[in-house]
Order: sequence, then C-alpha cells, then structure tokens
Amino acid sequence: MWDLLICMKKCILLFFIVLFAMSCDDGDFDVPSFVFSSNVQKCGDLILYNISDDSKEVLILNLAENDTIFFITPQVNASFPLTNKISYRVFNTNVSSSYFCQDIPPVSPSIIEEWNGSGTLIVNNTINSDDNDGVQELDLELDSDLDGIPDYIDKDDDNDGILTTNELDLDNDGDNFLDFLDTDGDGIPNHLDSDDDGDGILTIYEKRTDSNANDIVDYLDPSFAVTQAAFLVEPNQYTTYYTTTFTINNLSLSNNNGNVINYDNYEYGAITGEQIIKE
Repeated sequence: MWDLLICMKKCILLFFIVLFAMSCDDGDFDVPSFVFSSNVQKCGDLILYNISDDSKEVLILNLAENDTIFFITPQVNASFPLTNKISYRVFNTNVSSSYFCQDIPPVSPSIIEEWNGSGTLIVNNTINSDDNDGVQELDLELDSDLDGIPDYIDKDDDNDGILTTNELDLDNDGDNFLDFLDTDGDGIPNHLDSDDDGDGILTIYEKRTDSNANDIVDYLDPSFAVTQAAFLVEPNQYTTYYTTTFTINNLSLSNNNGNVINYDNYEYGAITGEQIIKE
C-alpha cells in the first residue's frame, strides 16, 4: 500500500513537471502591448517613429525616398518590405527623439529586442494650401490673372509684379483680414487691378520709386505716367498644410526566434506638418 502511494505521488509530480514544460514551450512569448502615442514623429521625410508611453518601445517606419509624396498626395498605398521597412524595437532604457535623428545611432540606449514586419501601408492626407497673402479666397477655382494658378495659392493675384500682400491695407475693421485698396476708385481692388492708378500704363511697366518726388510711388500716381521695362514677376510659391494618417493592413512582425505577431489593421498614428511648394 505504501509503495502504491509513493508511486502515485511520483506520477502526480511527473504530470506537473510535464505540464510546466509544455507551458514554457518556445512558441509562447510575451506579446507586446503596442500602446503608442497617436502623434507620429519624424526625422526628415523618410524616418517616422512612434515611442511608447514608457519610452522603451518604438515602432519605426523607414520610407523610400520616392515616398515623400505621402505628404502632398491625398492617398497613397505602399507595401513592406520591398522599398519601405517597418520594425519594432525594445530598448534597455528610455529612448528619446534624438536617437533617431542621428546618422550613427548612439551606443546607449541599446536594443534588447527587434522585430521586422511586412504589410501594406495606407496613407491618407487632409491637405490645405494657402498663399498666406491676407486675402480670404473662398473660390478655389478663381484665377484672376489667368496664369494657371488659382488666386488662393497665387502670391501675385493680378500678375503685376507687386505681391498681393503688398497691395492691401491694414485690418481696419478687425476681421483678421487685411482690407482692400482701390487707388483709382474703379471698383477693382489693387491686388486684382493690372493698372492700379488708372493712368493707362500697366502697373508692371511703372516704377516702384517716386520719380516726381510727390511722395507717391509711380505705379500708384495717376499724375505721373512713365513706362519702363516690365517689372520682374517673382516665381510663385505657397504653403501646403497636411495631416497624414498611417494605417498598416495585414501587419506581420517576426523576431529571430520565429515568433510572429499579426494585426489585420493597425492604426499607426498621424503626423501634421507643412511644405513650401515652389513653382
């Protein structure tokens, strides 16, 4: 009887040993929480990164150079890992933004775990452009000077060589927009009038100086009409403001141990910024 009890105890002990061994199988691992900020950060246009709340985990996107169109195109789809790369890293201590913006990463903090991924990156942009000339232009198709550039992104709306912002008055009515000037009183404000002083000579052919010393520059002086070579019109430029959201479909991350983490749709986050567009 005693021998039977000892045998049963050994069998039970063996059972728990086997059960424990199975629970520690190589296929089991700690799945990362993947809790990151919704605000993506970047170094230049090619390295995007998102740091976790504890500052020890980072999800990094390395974009190909030709994918900088992400920030000026309404929607772009890109795949990994052909030209773009995604990786998840765990560091031994807190990591800051400066780590990612150096050509050669610092020795500390060090990477203690790294996963590389594949999937499809879905990029959506909300884009607003403005020439910031002080004029509230609601008609986005209006092109007053017919130069092929709509007024809302044309810094010289009448193409007379005088920037629109320099053909406006102060904000006298307090509406946060500069008031229109109409020097010749013809009902066409200066920033849309090719002949601001109404003397028959187009503004682009009149001097920006006061030739007759009456304290009125020539292109605004109807009493002085002298032509000159056409004034140089500066190349146009405007600002594009964007909010870019990143979603990774069918995200699959794997490490050197063969462990795999899969997400059907992973919301990577969003980034806001602006670009100067020159034409």
